[in-house]
Amino acid sequence: MDFAITHARLVRPEPDRMRVHVLDDATVVVREGRVASIEAGGAAAGLEKVDARGRLLTPGLVDCHTHADFLGDRAGEFAERAAGTSYLELAKRGGG
Repeated sequence: MDFAITHARLVRPEPDRMRVHVLDDATVVVREGRVASIEAGGAAAGLEKVDARGRLLTPGLVDCHTHADFLGDRAGEFAERAAGTSYLELAKRGGG
């Protein structure tokens, strides 16, 4: 089913995955179950529309517990924890 989510406040990672970008009044077009486009405003002609009424939308976030301020890859920390490094040691270095 193809549709468009309109009037959303959209938060998504920047390409460097170290910052987030906020886009107000965004339109997200979904085609065949995938995000096809994201644009500011936008009419999405010919599609069924769902009005988000300014609610937050975070496409692409699939982790069931994610904090937008902790973007990036933490695989190194995972490996250190598996090797025995404590959470306190990681936190002292700015991780965790």
